Amino acid sequence: MSTVEVNGTTRATATSITETATATDPAMVSLLPDPEAAVLSSGDVGAEIAALAVQNGEVERSAAHEEREAAEARALAEEAQEVQAIRAEASSMRVEAWVDAGLTVGAQVVGSSSTAGVIAKAGKALADGYFSAGQKDDEANAKAFDAAAGDAKSAAEDAHDTVADANEYIKAALDFYQEYVTTRAQTLTAAAQRA
Repeated sequence: MSTVEVNGTTRATATSITETATATDPAMVSLLPDPEAAVLSSGDVGAEIAALAVQNGEVERSAAHEEREAAEARALAEEAQEVQAIRAEASSMRVEAWVDAGLTVGAQVVGSSSTAGVIAKAGKALADGYFSAGQKDDEANAKAFDAAAGDAKSAAEDAHDTVADANEYIKAALDFYQEYVTTRAQTLTAAAQRA
């Protein structure tokens, strides 16, 4: 915030964003006044309301853009994890096939009715159960990642809608100001014609 003396009266003016952000870097300081600060300290209520509404819309739009980018990044990460879970399931199926083949051959070699054959069959059944459980876990993970990716995509779409709403809000603020200026000019013209 800075103070300016005008006709012997000291007035406080708003500090521009550029002035605040670059006060330490003389090369970045603008010599022109900040248009928003000028409008906000002009005393014109309609202009001040419109400027505040535009500032609010810009902040909402910026936040919505950031939210959308974060949601899209999260969706991509969730989709990548879903693919990884599906690959883990496929890898588990390949290992299961090798274990089954090895145990089946082993049972044939020692004889299926011998003690070693019975142990080999039991081992195959245990391995099948273990791998099936692991595959179900991988499927569950893939479904969870798919659902999370869907949620992230939905959040990105919501953020897109928020950006559109912020743009409409800014447009409405500017339309309000245009109507305000037009009505004010018409009122002043009518008053001048009556005088």
